Amino acid sequence: MKTIGILRNTTQHYAWGSSESIPKLLGKDNPSGQPWAELWMGAHPKAPSLVNFEGRWVSLKDLIEQHPQEILGRRTAARFKNTLPYLFKVLAIAKPLSIQAHPNLQQAREGFARENRQRIPLDASQRNFKDDNHKPECICAMSKFYALCGFRNINDIV
Repeated sequence: MKTIGILRNTTQHYAWGSSESIPKLLGKDNPSGQPWAELWMGAHPKAPSLVNFEGRWVSLKDLIEQHPQEILGRRTAARFKNTLPYLFKVLAIAKPLSIQAHPNLQQAREGFARENRQRIPLDASQRNFKDDNHKPECICAMSKFYALCGFRNINDIV
């Protein structure tokens, strides 16, 4: 595994997404005008990228499970239990999003375990913890972008 893999990535379609930005980025048409909100690149169980491996398209998640040390390196494979420790997303926001509050790592592990014990299906609308990971985020805006609109200014909050 000494080659760079070509990926086919998945998209998430949410009402707040843009009908133009991600299709344009990918060179695809969107005649239905459906909102394309997120382009995911990674090995998330919900929507792993596909990688062209030995002439066929396979799940990046499955490929990492089969060859964790070769793909992730020994230290990363050991530290993150043979899983890719991040999910890269391109967001195309056309409408305001709701506030998102993500748990820290301990809260995520405890919440995910609790909801598993309660036998709440992973795709249930009342489920809060879809996995046992925290969700640290970093943003790099590629166009005009407003965040935290409508919040009090910092001095008022302090």
